[in-house]
Amino acid sequence: MIRHRAFTAVLTSVIGLGLAARAFSQESRPESARQTSWTLAQDAIRASGSRPQIPEFVNWPTAREIYPCEGTRAQQVAPQNLLDESFHYNLTTAARLCGPLTRAAGAPPMDRGLSFWNGSSPKPRAIDPPFPSGAQLSAAFWNPVRLPADSSQGKIVELPVRSGKQTVTRRIRITIPEHMRAGSTLCGPPVGQGQPAAAGVKDVSIENFFWVRLNHGERYNGATCGDFAVLVAFHLVHKYQGKWL
Repeated sequence: MIRHRAFTAVLTSVIGLGLAARAFSQESRPESARQTSWTLAQDAIRASGSRPQIPEFVNWPTAREIYPCEGTRAQQVAPQNLLDESFHYNLTTAARLCGPLTRAAGAPPMDRGLSFWNGSSPKPRAIDPPFPSGAQLSAAFWNPVRLPADSSQGKIVELPVRSGKQTVTRRIRITIPEHMRAGSTLCGPPVGQGQPAAAGVKDVSIENFFWVRLNHGERYNGATCGDFAVLVAFHLVHKYQGKWL
């Protein structure tokens, strides 16, 4: 299962990232591609309503939910812990992930394609048939924020921020407003230590992020019940007009 997940994630990502630069022809202006990207992303990043502040793409199936396939269709499963896996696939992508790896005779379904791929000589040039237009995949990157016992404390994080063609590091302190400190009684009192304000570090309320508060029994990278996971970055790849964007 781990190999299947890794193969699917890496293979799909390589295809998406490798072709993304060619998603639009040379004569298209970069602004057009950027505007199209945001238009396509709107439905994927809108609040889903499943849990407070969670974007819609987090509700898409993960590799664990897709595999093993039943026939040629992805399984219909109950939503899982959104932090279990960072790769998410929309239903169009999930359906293709349950199809044959290639058109070659004896090609297995994609979830069992690793050994076939490794044993092929020459290697297939691409997945065939390709992913259809409308296929999307995302990768989410979460940062755990412990609820500090002292309400004046926060968490200092370093975020890479694009500035023109350069990427710079910006230090901020994520703070939790008082009205968000009241959590479930099942969580008990907060035990996080937090960090004080620092010179040159801007305070930013957690309300300015997509976030989720962990429920009883949930854990994520040191965070537990009553703590938070903050979405600090994500990749979204979309098959558009036959090309990856």
